[in-house]
Amino acid sequence: MEIHQIIPILLTLVLAWSGFLVGLIRWLQGKNENENKEALSQRLMAIKQNAEKDDDALSQRLTAVENSINKQDVALLQRLGSIEVSIAEMRAEFAAMPRSYVLKDDCRRQEDQVLSALAMINRKLDELAKRG
Repeated sequence: MEIHQIIPILLTLVLAWSGFLVGLIRWLQGKNENENKEALSQRLMAIKQNAEKDDDALSQRLTAVENSINKQDVALLQRLGSIEVSIAEMRAEFAAMPRSYVLKDDCRRQEDQVLSALAMINRKLDELAKRG
């Protein structure tokens, strides 16, 4: 066989081999992509499951916080009720007091004001007496 007959055969074999290699590479890439898609799909499912668990945990925590707030509201309303009762009792006691007892403090203040005014008038009279 001569060289000019071998070259087309070699060229055909090289092209066939390169075509086979290209096909093999594409098949491996496709297989790899499918495996990647499957792995990503599994990862996405795991993330979704974790998110659902987190949602459940957050929902339970929120319910616990709401229950705690409701208990605190009830306690505060009870405390407010007892304060209102105490205020009503104090008002009743004040209303039941004799007026003379209630007015004593007010009278003492007025008496102090009158005595202060009288002392000032006496000083002014003494000053006028010294001048006159």
